[in-house]
Amino acid sequence: MTRTNANPMANSGVNISFWFAVLSPLLGILLGFLALVFFFQ
Repeated sequence: MTRTNANPMANSGVNISFWFAVLSPLLGILLGFLALVFFFQ
């Protein structure tokens, strides 16, 4: 029972760290692309 209870919390933590690691570079690339578009306009 303790395992099933701790599973969702650990799962959400792993998901948050995974999404943060995946979205951080993507957000940086998107911001850089937007900055280039604004500079070229």
